[in-house]
Amino acid sequence: MNPFKNTFVCVTLIVIQLFCLLFINTHGLIRDYYTLTNPDVTDVKALKIGHAIESSPIFKTYANYTGTDAGYGFYSPNVGSEFVMSFAVVDCDGKLLGEHQAPISLQQKESKVRFNLCTFPMMERIMLDEPNEIYDKYFEVMMHQIAKNINDSYETGSKVISEIYIHQPAQIQETLDGKTERLALLERYTFRF
Repeated sequence: MNPFKNTFVCVTLIVIQLFCLLFINTHGLIRDYYTLTNPDVTDVKALKIGHAIESSPIFKTYANYTGTDAGYGFYSPNVGSEFVMSFAVVDCDGKLLGEHQAPISLQQKESKVRFNLCTFPMMERIMLDEPNEIYDKYFEVMMHQIAKNINDSYETGSKVISEIYIHQPAQIQETLDGKTERLALLERYTFRF
């Protein structure tokens, strides 16, 4: 007997999945609202109930297995963890020679994918509660190597200014004014060669 031929079983599974989607997205929206508007408020009944449901082993396992634990940010066109890197090459006189978002030598698709993976250490660094000297040094070395690669393609390049941005969604009033998002500067490095 195939259990999926039974209409009751199918409807029950669909209702469970829809409940999970609705609950996770609503709870995430409420949590984000309170976090942004008043981060000091932690005694909100809706947040406590949502956290209790979200923490239950059965719900957590199901949501993780089906992928519904991603929250509403999963549907966003510019997820907040996407970084934009900018490298400006400058000569001895301060004249801008070129701007790049990736090393020039990346020709193969696999190389470009590996380069995009270098943003993961930045995300790890942001997620840390306290500054971590090892992450800072590692990331600075990585940025130095990328800047050197870009600088080597210019004969008169003497300095590379590396900037790292993150997508920042527009506020409600900005959205009403027609602005969709902006880039927020996270880090700036200047390397001299």
